[in-house]
Amino acid sequence: MCTLTKNQVLVLKHLRQGKKPSEICKMIKRPISSVYEARNRAKRNIALAIGTLQFAVDNNYLDEKQIRNLKRILGKV
Repeated sequence: MCTLTKNQVLVLKHLRQGKKPSEICKMIKRPISSVYEARNRAKRNIALAIGTLQFAVDNNYLDEKQIRNLKRILGKV
């Protein structure tokens, strides 16, 4: 499973808002190494999810409902 933890989501949210890792570690009261680790693990988990979807698409494993849902999600980016 490649879901994101609450900490990973929180770190990604703050990074997306333009905050620096040093600011984030003070906000969430964790060491800066924890911020970098959360970011790196989140990126890896997202890459794994993309890889899984690519495999499913390439092998025609998605049903129509899943395809519609994926198109809806991708329409937001």
